[in-house]
Amino acid sequence: MKRLLLLFAITWLPLAAWCDDGDTFMDNTVEGVAITFMVTSEANKQCQVGTDNWNSPAVNSSTTGALTIPSNVNGYSVVSIGGQAFRDCIGLTSVTIPSSVESIGFAAFCGCSGLTSVNIPESVTYISGWTFLGCRSLPKIVIPDNVTYIGESAFQECSGLTSINIPDNVTSIGNYAFSGCSGLTSINIPDNVTSIDGAFSGCSGLTIIDIPDNVTSIDGAFSGCSGLTIIDIPDNVTSIGDYTFSGCSALNSIDIPDNVTYIGESAFSDCSGLTSINISDNVTSIGNHAFSGCSGLTSIKIPNSVTSIGEYAFDNCSALNSITIGNSLKSIGSNAFYGCNSLTSVHISDLGAWCNIDFGDSPLRYAKQLYLNGNVITGDLDLSTTVTTVKNIGNYAFYNCSGLTSVNIPNSVENIGNYAFYNCSGLTSVNIPNSVESIGDYAFRQCI
Repeated sequence: MKRLLLLFAITWLPLAAWCDDGDTFMDNTVEGVAITFMVTSEANKQCQVGTDNWNSPAVNSSTTGALTIPSNVNGYSVVSIGGQAFRDCIGLTSVTIPSSVESIGFAAFCGCSGLTSVNIPESVTYISGWTFLGCRSLPKIVIPDNVTYIGESAFQECSGLTSINIPDNVTSIGNYAFSGCSGLTSINIPDNVTSIDGAFSGCSGLTIIDIPDNVTSIDGAFSGCSGLTIIDIPDNVTSIGDYTFSGCSALNSIDIPDNVTYIGESAFSDCSGLTSINISDNVTSIGNHAFSGCSGLTSIKIPNSVTSIGEYAFDNCSALNSITIGNSLKSIGSNAFYGCNSLTSVHISDLGAWCNIDFGDSPLRYAKQLYLNGNVITGDLDLSTTVTTVKNIGNYAFYNCSGLTSVNIPNSVENIGNYAFYNCSGLTSVNIPNSVESIGDYAFRQCI
């Protein structure tokens, strides 16, 4: 009987005396709310709120109202809030975090849609990914000065957030950190930040934003920022990534810095307010759908550096009436100019470079006027005096050039592409040399 009593006594000794790192215990002395804690260091008597288990939050998801997290419990100092600790506690309205807390884990308050107030103590140095994702009732939050890192999607879909100050010590802002914060009208980006990929996509209330000179990557950063009217891209940016300004319908002009070499897929798609854009001379590639739906653009110049234009790159640029093509262009993707019904002129300066383009589509489908060094190509076209080394006349090269009356093709040409002279309705004579080995489909269709 004495041995049984002794065993019973040992079993009910204070828990703190018997815990190992990773052990958990529950405390309900804080406002009657049962909170699960996990020992992180028995040696230092430290613990965290929750267990980092996605399926086992620190409190019951039905917890409501205000909650104050203790700085000490059962003899342990509370030094962190674990991952998913309060996930989907939609009834939680405010949380007070003690100054003993140094870190807040992944998705700690994710889905707390009723949360209106939370303090982050100065002891916290980084905000993990998904920390406040979906806290759409949160109107403001103060990020401590010691924070250096804001994780991926940390404040995503905090649509009620109207203001936020990012401290100067922040050096990294994760992908989609503020994505969907539609209530934000302005935001500061610290000078030490170098990347803001996707960070502000869907912030439809933003009108102006100042990007620091140190930023080198802005991929997808402002997609869906429909209120953005002015933006300056820093000189250190080397690429405009996929969807970076997609849907920025209020943006009316933009200059692309000299160091940019690539304009990504849908980078400026549906920027319907864009009336002018300056593409720098170092850009080599324009991606698929890059300017799709830019219905306000009236003219565009493709610099000599560009070698490829992607599929649907300018489709439905319905106001586009003039385009200038550089001499280095090698390929134009299919439907690149689909729906450009206002296009009237295409300007080139090198006829040989034009003939060598691999056309998946041609602006001449709509323009019907090809200009060489400012003069419309019409009447007699003697290619033997201008393109003596060209082996191919590409698909659509002279499509719809109805002003042509005769064409002399040089002996260097081996292939005439599909639709090359389609609908050149004024043609009365064509000289095709013996060097030509293939003539594409519909090459001279409707040349009557």
